[in-house]
Amino acid sequence: MVFGALVAGETGNPWMLVVAHRVLALAGLVLLAWAVPRLAGWTGVNPALASAIVLASPLMLANGVGGLHNDLLMVGLMAAALVLAVERGWAWGAVAGGLAAAVKLPGGLVCIAVALVSLAPGTPLPTRVRRLAGVAGVSLATLFGLGAVTGLGHGWVHALSVPGEVETPLSITTMTGKALDAGAAAVGLGTDRDTFRDLLRAAGVLTTLLVAGWVALRWRTGDPARAIGSVALTSGLFVVLCPTVHLWYFLMLPPFLATLRLPRLALGALVVLSVVLGLVAPLDSSLHGAYLAIVTGCMTIALLVPLLLLTRRARESLDRITAGRWLVPQDG
Repeated sequence: MVFGALVAGETGNPWMLVVAHRVLALAGLVLLAWAVPRLAGWTGVNPALASAIVLASPLMLANGVGGLHNDLLMVGLMAAALVLAVERGWAWGAVAGGLAAAVKLPGGLVCIAVALVSLAPGTPLPTRVRRLAGVAGVSLATLFGLGAVTGLGHGWVHALSVPGEVETPLSITTMTGKALDAGAAAVGLGTDRDTFRDLLRAAGVLTTLLVAGWVALRWRTGDPARAIGSVALTSGLFVVLCPTVHLWYFLMLPPFLATLRLPRLALGALVVLSVVLGLVAPLDSSLHGAYLAIVTGCMTIALLVPLLLLTRRARESLDRITAGRWLVPQDG
C-alpha cells in the first residue's frame, strides 16, 4: 500500500503503475532465487533443480509475477527469514518474518520455523517457549513498527475478517459446508442457511492453529530440514483449510516443498500441480462474470493440459525430472 501510494504520487499512468507493482513481485522472485538454493543445500536436494521448479514454474510466473497480488514478495521474505535465522541469527529471521507478515499476515507462519531452527537439538521446553516468545516479540515489533513508521497504523487488524466474507470454489471447508447446508435444507433440518459452512470454516482455522501450536512445541529443534518441513506443513494446512482460497495462495508451498526430499510420486505431483495452477490463472475470481474470458480460458486449458501432461513426450519429461539427480551426492 505504501509503495503503491509512492508510485501513484509520481505518475497516474495505469501502465506504469502496473509495471511498478510488478517490481515488488520481482523483488520476491529475487529473494527466492537467493534463498531456495540455500534451503536445498540443507536437505541435500539439488539446488539447480529445486530453483527451476520454484522460479520457472507456470504457477510462479502466472500467479506470482503476472498476477496483481503481493504473495510472491511475502513468500520471498518467508524463505529469506529461514535462511537469515541460520546464517545471521534468530533476530534477523524474526525481522524478516515480521516483514513477511506485514505484506500478508500468513507470512508470519515462518516465525515458528525461525524459532525451531535457531535452537540446539534437544532444547528443553522452557527454553523453546522463551525463544518462541522472543521471535514473536521481534516479529510483532517489526510488523507494528512498520505500520507506525509508514503511517498505516494497525487498521488492517479490523480488515482481517473481510476475506472470510468471500466464498471461493477452491476452499474445501466452504464448499463442503455449503453442500451440507444444502443437504440440511433438502431434508428439512431447519438449520440456518450457513450453519455448516461457518462451522467447518471455524473448524479449519482452529485445526490450523492447533497444528501450528503442536509444531512449535513438539517438533525437533536444530534441524534445518524439519524447519523447512514445518513451514510446508503449516502453510499447506492454511491453504487447504482457509475459509477463502485463491490460486495465488498456493505460491506459499513450492519453495518449501521443492527443497525437501520428496518421494518420486510426490515430486511429480508438485510439478503437475504447478503447471495446472499456472494454466488456470486466468480463471481466478477477479473475472466476475467475464464469460468470454472464462470460456476462452477453459478451452485453452482443455487443449494445453493434455498436451503438456498426458502425451508421451510430456510423460518422458516428467520422468526425467523425477528420476534425475534430485539429491546431491553426500561426501563420505
